[in-house]
Amino acid sequence: AYLVLWVLMLARVVRFPRAVIADFVSHERGPTFLTMVAANGVLGSAFDAFQALTGLLPMLFWFSLGLWSVLVYGFLSAVTVGITKPDLEHGLNGAWLLLVVATESLAVLGSLLAQRTGSPTPLVFASLAFYLLGSMLYVLLAALIFFRWVFRPMYPAEMGASWWINVGAVAIATLAGAQLMALPNVAGNVAPLLRFVAPFTVLLWATSTFWIPLLVILFIWKEMQRGPRGYDPGLWSVVFPL
Repeated sequence: AYLVLWVLMLARVVRFPRAVIADFVSHERGPTFLTMVAANGVLGSAFDAFQALTGLLPMLFWFSLGLWSVLVYGFLSAVTVGITKPDLEHGLNGAWLLLVVATESLAVLGSLLAQRTGSPTPLVFASLAFYLLGSMLYVLLAALIFFRWVFRPMYPAEMGASWWINVGAVAIATLAGAQLMALPNVAGNVAPLLRFVAPFTVLLWATSTFWIPLLVILFIWKEMQRGPRGYDPGLWSVVFPL
């Protein structure tokens, strides 16, 4: 599936470059490109868990790092310099938290690679840095999301499945923290820094868990307000964070 999706993505880039660029600079669709980085993290975690193709972990990490750099800085630069911008209600959705998911997936991949290579200090520090950066991005975006939810009108149709990334993004941060805590033989100046990871990871776990009842309540409210609408493929995004 990973290879097929890459072929389809590259074919779209070649055949419809203007449409791809329009999507990439869109506040609504642009963040979804970061699923390419997250997919590498999921694949790498599977390779590690099942002891299959583990030799590809270094390649996945560096490939993800390059993709992350291009997509994150490219997207944020594009939406910043754009003249026409949507308001908060129409421009911000749960997909923006893919900035967090992609960043934390680098921390996950880096930790897995460090565990297999004897925990080299530069790699451990890089993983820690991405873990903390992803957490900081979550704080920034969660504040905007909370403001949008509480102080702006929210209609049933706007309570889409992408809001479940509120849970998923910080859940991946929790996973990244747990993997950092499990690294053996960490030496040098990084070792004292890792002591901070344990309590901070519990904070992330508590935050992730907090969202679940609230989202369940709001999704029930959505269905009660607008009535059943049949099957929606987007609802599959609920499975991932849970």
